Amino acid sequence: MPIFSIVVPVYNVEDYIYKCLVSISNQTVHDIEVILIDDGSTDSSLAICESFCKKDKRFSVFSKRNEGQGIARNLGMSYARGEYLCFIDSDDWIEPILCETAYKSLSDNDADFFNFGVDFVDVNGVQVKKFANFKFKELNGPDIFIRALIDDQILSIVWNKVFRRSSIVDNKIFFPDVRAIEDIYFSRAISKISKRVIFSDKVLYHALVRKNSSSRTMNLQSFLDAEKLLKIEYDNFFKADYSLEQKKYFDAHVVKFYTYLQIQSAFRVGSYFDYIKCYRIMKESLFYNKSKNISSIAKLPYKNKFMILLCYSPFMLRIFSNILKFFRINPY
Repeated sequence: MPIFSIVVPVYNVEDYIYKCLVSISNQTVHDIEVILIDDGSTDSSLAICESFCKKDKRFSVFSKRNEGQGIARNLGMSYARGEYLCFIDSDDWIEPILCETAYKSLSDNDADFFNFGVDFVDVNGVQVKKFANFKFKELNGPDIFIRALIDDQILSIVWNKVFRRSSIVDNKIFFPDVRAIEDIYFSRAISKISKRVIFSDKVLYHALVRKNSSSRTMNLQSFLDAEKLLKIEYDNFFKADYSLEQKKYFDAHVVKFYTYLQIQSAFRVGSYFDYIKCYRIMKESLFYNKSKNISSIAKLPYKNKFMILLCYSPFMLRIFSNILKFFRINPY
């Protein structure tokens, strides 16, 4: 049995996938299996994957119709056999010591998952953002879930983590059937059942920032998916059993999440008419209206409180975003 299972959803990344595969192949831990899920690519991505699999037998590729990377990851998990599991996006790349560092941290500390630093690099190789320098070396118990709810140290992405696979399998954790933002549910679901998590400030993952990637896409469907995702979260985390304090953090997460989406839409949605449609979906959201209260907003850092104020006027937010774009400043 391999020590690590690495799942890579692949969709139309012919210009980037080879670099990703080479970085995985170069891991200092040799005992890995790499599961590539081609999600209905229409370019040469599948052919590149098939060619790579012939050269490195630790790699295997499966092809399916296009349904989104969450469903692709679920399929990859169903094939996984390793003790530890991680996810890599097909246009990104990793450091050679990622698996080695994760193995030492997880095995030495009996942790459910391991968090590490990531940076964001543009197509010219320039680092545009970095998440590292965590506040903690480890977290234990219910505090893990509370931190995850508002993205405090535990980020709402799966690719800066390595998971103990038994924690996922035993608790039947999956990616929901939404086209984007599926990481958010998964990160919170694993945090809710975890007893211990470990952090490292090492930047072990490099995320490519490019205009046409799925993570950069913003439209009306993003807001509809948000409501669907929040209902899944509520039904699984809070409908049956929760503490009042956890519910306040969930409400804070809802407000922060919609604020983030609104600011993204101000920068990325081309049509002002569609932008206002996005805003109205948020304003009509049952979760948003129930969550926007003083006690929940108080749980957020000052940065997020300022962002909430900024979103009160969609017209002014749009003007503000256009000014920043004119000067080539884009916070998202």
